[in-house]
Amino acid sequence: DEDRSRAWTGDSRAWVDVNSVPLTGVAGRLLRAMGIDTTKRSKWVPQVKMYTVFYLWFVVYVASEIGFTAWISPYATLQGFASEANAAMLTSIYYGAFTTTRLLSAAPPLARRISARWLLWSALAGSLASLCLMLLLLVPLPSSLHVGILWFGSSALGACQGPLWSAMLSLLSEEYGM
Repeated sequence: DEDRSRAWTGDSRAWVDVNSVPLTGVAGRLLRAMGIDTTKRSKWVPQVKMYTVFYLWFVVYVASEIGFTAWISPYATLQGFASEANAAMLTSIYYGAFTTTRLLSAAPPLARRISARWLLWSALAGSLASLCLMLLLLVPLPSSLHVGILWFGSSALGACQGPLWSAMLSLLSEEYGM
């Protein structure tokens, strides 16, 4: 559509053809530094969209990691499922599983055998399954079951979130040659 490729300039009350205007300033310099030709819209717009999706993925991923680890210890303590020391161990279990699977997913023998797309989707499915399991904490169950769900859920979520970052970077490398 012609309207989608035009922008309102504001003061001059005229339309400018966006396709004919090369990016300048900070945005143009950043895109050119990444090797993106900003003079031809058809070449750099899909790459900018890809970078935007990757950035949003990164923000959501880090927010979920930090949010879970900030929530789990106080929750376990306030609900009476764990002492303060044991509640802190929940975070340690999460990060232990997280680090182990991140290292394993980036190990060259494993990385050559498993596609990044499969690793990404299986890690996302495992993360969602772990979170669904943790929703059982809302159901009135015996305290011992809640404790088991907390420990297993924390370790499973850490194990599933660990390879997400390296899988996303590998997928970008495979799909976009980055």
